[in-house]
Amino acid sequence: GCFGFSLGFASLGRPSSVINLCAVVDQSTDGLTELFYIYVAKRMPFDIALQKAKLDFIHAASGEKKLPYYWAAAIVAGKTDAVDTGKSFPWKSLFILAGLTCLSLFLFLKLTRVYA
Repeated sequence: GCFGFSLGFASLGRPSSVINLCAVVDQSTDGLTELFYIYVAKRMPFDIALQKAKLDFIHAASGEKKLPYYWAAAIVAGKTDAVDTGKSFPWKSLFILAGLTCLSLFLFLKLTRVYA
């Protein structure tokens, strides 16, 4: 079932996933997913981001599109923590490594010319 799908992702190191409990309309899923990722990008926990996305979807929808059939199937399975985007690329370490590599190459070329 749908939770087996989430367990598969969890075993691959992805502790959460958003799944649908039943078949849904593609256009509704696209709109809801887009709203969800807007809130995830603001570092909201997944469950809160999905809740806000559903509320936005309901408020923006008209007529029949407000029915739960169009928005209620999506749930968060697994951890609901916010995405930690605070970890940046280790630029400092990269520059130090590049500098040491250049220095080593320079010394190697300098020493091989002396003895050659």
